[in-house]
Order: sequence, then structure tokens, then C-alpha cells
Amino acid sequence: MSLESDERKPMHDFTSQIYEVLKEMCRYADGMSVDYNVLKKRILAKGFTEEELVDTIDNYLRMNVIMREDTMLTLIDH
Repeated sequence: MSLESDERKPMHDFTSQIYEVLKEMCRYADGMSVDYNVLKKRILAKGFTEEELVDTIDNYLRMNVIMREDTMLTLIDH
């Protein structure tokens, strides 16, 4: 099987993979927000660690891509 025939979207690191899950969950949520605890359950079930989740959230908070209010994470529409 060649790489060209592989239709899966390449993910280069845990940050990208976790962010994709966050985006997908927000896309189907009211107000483009998701509760941290719900997200954490999904991320842990996919085999990531809570530390990786926290690192990802911190990175995207610094880039102003998401915002946090209490336990809610919201995608910011740029």
C-alpha cells in the first residue's frame, strides 16, 4: 500500500489529534463549547493522557483559538 492510497488525514502529534477531537465535539455542541470533564473522558478513552490534554488546551489558549470559563472550553471564531 502506498502513502498516496492512504486516505486518512495525517496527524503529526498529540496536540493536533486532541484539538481535532475538541473541534469535533464543539461543532455539535450548543454555543461551540464543551465541558472539560466530558472532553477529558473522550480524550482518555482515545489513549491520550490528561497531561497531553492540559498541554493542548494551554497551547490553544495562548494562541487565542479557544477560551476557558470555569470548566467550559469554547472555540473562538476567527
